[in-house]
Amino acid sequence: MLGFEQGSPQCVISILCQKEEGMNERETTSCAELPGWLQGSEMGALIFTHDWIDSSLGPISAWSPALRFAVNMILLMPSAVLLLWGPKLIQIYNDGYRNLMGAKHPDGLGQPVSECWPEVWHFLAPICEGVMERRQSFSFDDQPLVINRTGSPEEAFFKLTYSPVPDIKDSFSREVSPDAKQTGVSGVLVTVTETTELVRARAHEAKKIRFKEALAEQALRESEQRFCQALEIETVGIIFFDSENRITEANDAFLEMSGFSRDDERAGALRCDELIPPEWRMSTSRAAEELKAMGRVAPHEKELFRKDGSRWWALIAMKQLLGNEAVAYVVDITERKRVEHSLRESEARFRALAEASPALIWQVDPQGNAVYLNQRYQYMFGKSLEELMPTGWRELLHPDDAPAYVAAFERALHDRAHLRQRVRARTAEGEWRWLKSYALPWFTVRDEYAGHVGISIDITEAVAAETALLEADRRKDEFLATLAHELRNPLAPIASALTLIAGPDGAAEIPRLLPVINRQVNYMVRLVDDLLEISRITSGKVELRQKPTDLAIVLRNAAEASMEQIREKELELSISITDTPLIVYGDTVRLEQIFANLLNNAVRYTGRGGKIWLTARQEDHKAVVSVKDNGIGILPGMLPRLFDMFAQERRSGMGTQEGLGIGLNLVDRLVQMHGGSVEASSEGKDKGSEFTVRLPLSEITTSGKSGQSEKVAFAPQELRVLVVDDNQDAAEVLCMLLQSMGVDVKAVDSGPAALATLPHYLPDVVLMDIGMPGMDGNEVARRIRVQPQFNNIKLIALTGWGQEKDRQLSHESGFDHHLTKPVNFKVLTELIASI
Repeated sequence: MLGFEQGSPQCVISILCQKEEGMNERETTSCAELPGWLQGSEMGALIFTHDWIDSSLGPISAWSPALRFAVNMILLMPSAVLLLWGPKLIQIYNDGYRNLMGAKHPDGLGQPVSECWPEVWHFLAPICEGVMERRQSFSFDDQPLVINRTGSPEEAFFKLTYSPVPDIKDSFSREVSPDAKQTGVSGVLVTVTETTELVRARAHEAKKIRFKEALAEQALRESEQRFCQALEIETVGIIFFDSENRITEANDAFLEMSGFSRDDERAGALRCDELIPPEWRMSTSRAAEELKAMGRVAPHEKELFRKDGSRWWALIAMKQLLGNEAVAYVVDITERKRVEHSLRESEARFRALAEASPALIWQVDPQGNAVYLNQRYQYMFGKSLEELMPTGWRELLHPDDAPAYVAAFERALHDRAHLRQRVRARTAEGEWRWLKSYALPWFTVRDEYAGHVGISIDITEAVAAETALLEADRRKDEFLATLAHELRNPLAPIASALTLIAGPDGAAEIPRLLPVINRQVNYMVRLVDDLLEISRITSGKVELRQKPTDLAIVLRNAAEASMEQIREKELELSISITDTPLIVYGDTVRLEQIFANLLNNAVRYTGRGGKIWLTARQEDHKAVVSVKDNGIGILPGMLPRLFDMFAQERRSGMGTQEGLGIGLNLVDRLVQMHGGSVEASSEGKDKGSEFTVRLPLSEITTSGKSGQSEKVAFAPQELRVLVVDDNQDAAEVLCMLLQSMGVDVKAVDSGPAALATLPHYLPDVVLMDIGMPGMDGNEVARRIRVQPQFNNIKLIALTGWGQEKDRQLSHESGFDHHLTKPVNFKVLTELIASI
């Protein structure tokens, strides 16, 4: 009627239009009646009842004939088919495709494919672009994809085809014009066949085949090895020779015994006479006669010494073959000869070794009487063997150690057991030396107990080292106790202040309590920073960033950093710096750290109202900086170990926060890294102290003094910051601080939430914790960095992990900066401002 062939797309579209018009006419009587183009599948009913109002396709009654035809076509197809329609690639699918979706159904119906399948959108995006814009078709066989359709990622394999669905422009009423032409592509038709099980089955079968082949190859190798082993005995040389003693064939064992290899050209022209002495002919002749009489291989061992004097051989058997050829079996008995020779020399060798040993070697009989003492006894104790044997050695033992040692010695004799005991003994010089004795019971060839053989080693230096280790362990325990004390001290006022703030009148107390909390928190931060700094310096992970530096600026910055503590204790600080420029080649940050530590140390040990002097001058080619105070001074016994790790002196009047004993050690290490030296002096208790730092002056001079670095103007209204932290309290406080500056800030509590927020929030900066459960910060950073649209976002790690390896890992993951908690808010704001 319309000029379309029966069954053509135009004919079906026309019929669908007629059916739809009929349906529209009946909508007033039965709105729930399913249109004919949706009938025939379960998904047809679901499509009909789905709410399409909010989708880009609009209500189902407004769908174009082309869309209806495409939907009717996929619903009637037996295989899994997905239709992606419109610019947003809205998903419509049939029953077969529904069965592949898992937990993504039914939410996937009417959803853009990029939202439904974000995990494979990197694969789908270029394909859909090619289909929609260039009318290309694509097909894939056994395409591997990592999808999330059951709540967790899984690898699956699919056979896929992607085909364009042409856009037919028309003006449908009752018929479609045959002159309608295709002007574009309205959608993508995707056929899907999952081949996961087939791919895995093929892989499993291939693995089984490879396994069987490997077993067959192994069996073949083992068979060949058994055959070769049957013909080739590594320890027995087999030679074939003729009546003229010319060797006609020999196995590898004989060639190796003879010093030849199979590839050696000389191996094919060997003669017995060249290797074996004249008695070879007599031995082989005698063996041949025995063969004739016995009619079999005759065992006949004859020891022969090679002409070159290098090896001993033994002819163990021979057999006459057909013709003039014979076969002989030869073994190399050189090792046996050597063992026999060694046994004869063993006692002489033992005595020579024992006499030359620097250790004390001894032997006692079952009653404990010495029957052998080496020469070392005489040298060490200045006594003759007659004086030491059989029991005179006991008189050398220290009176405090002798009872326990003798008891252990006699118990070992009685139990015929090992002896391991240490004791002090008096040497010829009258010195007491520590000896560690080890002994074992020994038995005769008839298994009769014959006493003990032992060795005593001088371990005096080891005992001293052990004592030093115990002292170090004691100092370690003392350090841990001090650390606990130093952490509890600031925590106590913090806890009390928080209790007051939480009370009924807490708001009124906040202005008075906040400075207290701030001081105590800053103190704990300094403790942790000093510990980490010592660890980094000790492990060699601190790299100085040296340049010509004006020491005057460094000293004034260090003094400014200490002014709050100085004012708090009402101290007077006097600064005297020479007008001559003091230019040193150093790291500005580390130099400030050195002098800030010295000033803080002076503040800690100077009483309220005291005085501190900071002076700097030039002596020869060095800058000399002195930090002097009139505080409690340094006791004479403390001066030699003042710069040791954890070194502290405990006495009254030193305040409640005495530190960990690492600040001066840190100063000493940093000064040495700059090629300088530091020394301390004090006239004693309550006489004050002075610390003097000497640094080499740089040969480079500057025309003027370098000023402070310019501060970056901060324009918070231009920035959006996303805070990602599973600790909601920390995230909330950080957001409050940033909001107080006018920054547009948003917080989320997980990595997936951050990834979901990025596309619509588009932050300039992401402040992210690393140690989050599930997806950690490093993984989130990696996922952000693989998306080019987020390249301009600055990622800042805000974490408690601050080791060098943690910083390296965050850098490799894509973070631009790494800050450790608790973060210095001033540093953070300046960093954000620089971005």
